[in-house]
Amino acid sequence: MKKYIIKNADGSEQSKMQAIHESRKEAGETLMDYICDHNEDLDIDDDDYLSPFDFVLEEFEYKDVNEVITD
Repeated sequence: MKKYIIKNADGSEQSKMQAIHESRKEAGETLMDYICDHNEDLDIDDDDYLSPFDFVLEEFEYKDVNEVITD
């Protein structure tokens, strides 16, 4: 089963929003909601201003515990 994880652009883990998602669409929506909420009171020239390029969506294969443990 594929899952999607949101990480910082440099590949490091982020802890500001839910990281693991069931679909790419769900992950993208979470990311855009977070960016919009974060940038609400900021100007584009502010150092804390975020863009989608500050994050990456990584796809990974997730195995359910019941698939891994058979006995």
